Amino acid sequence: MKRLLTISVFLFLIALILAGGTALLIRRSFPQTSGEVNLPGLNAPVEVLRDASGIPHIYAQDEHDLFMAQGYVHAQDRFWQMDFWRHIGAGRLAEMFGESQIETPRRGGVAKGRRRVAPVTPGLRRRRERVPGNSQRE
Repeated sequence: MKRLLTISVFLFLIALILAGGTALLIRRSFPQTSGEVNLPGLNAPVEVLRDASGIPHIYAQDEHDLFMAQGYVHAQDRFWQMDFWRHIGAGRLAEMFGESQIETPRRGGVAKGRRRVAPVTPGLRRRRERVPGNSQRE
């Protein structure tokens, strides 16, 4: 009985560590919405405020800084979207949202795995070889 309890506690700790690691991995792809970021190339400080809907409002001293901050904020938001679509395309949406999404790729008819990606066609290979400076010769 004592051995069963020890194994159960050990398995629970392993599951807890894996769940925590998964949560941290998923949070990495979310945009940073608070704190400070040093963005090289700015002439003056820029303030980015997000409203209750998460829409960014950018306040800058000049147009250059405004567009630099806009590009940075846009890239942050798009990274999450691109990561999300990458998981859908690979059939790995459950990595982000849990077991409830295991069957989602199968129902939607999305890619069933990376091994089914079509090989490069011979015509495309020939065109790629003709591009000057292309180091991907096959």
